[in-house]
Amino acid sequence: MTVSEIIGGLLEREGGEYTDDPVDHGGPTRWGVTMPVLAEFRRGAVTAAQVETLTREEAAEVYEHLYLIRSGYLHILDEMVRVMALDWAVNSGIGSATKALQRIVGVEVDGVCGPVTIGAVNRMNGRELLKSLGRARQAFYVHIVQQSPDQIRFLQGWLARNWAVAVEPL
Repeated sequence: MTVSEIIGGLLEREGGEYTDDPVDHGGPTRWGVTMPVLAEFRRGAVTAAQVETLTREEAAEVYEHLYLIRSGYLHILDEMVRVMALDWAVNSGIGSATKALQRIVGVEVDGVCGPVTIGAVNRMNGRELLKSLGRARQAFYVHIVQQSPDQIRFLQGWLARNWAVAVEPL
């Protein structure tokens, strides 16, 4: 699976609709890219209007550079594990996804997907790791709702997305 295919799938799951739901902790978002993420990518402050006009092409660049390359996920050999880590990171942050990955593979949990984490991930059975990530991600979303009950309206979509990435490809 090419980088372009991975990011294309991610953009399809995210959809290109602009949203600014007051209950969504992500704030103004398009293609799954939030204001803080776009500001980080552009290296400067951005407005909600700039998020609203974000193109699919620039969103793809954001995902490739910030979420796939800089995160270290590009070095994950198993394609579906790479897709799951990337999808989780986009939906909930690189730190959350990486820490879950580290807990599962049994390395120091520091939120950095460096050589030790990549080595441990690449030594594991990809199918089993993908299942473990799917279960961990489900528990993560349930925990969010337990901590912030106003997030319950997002739970069904989060879980459907999780299992679409974790189970359907198997």
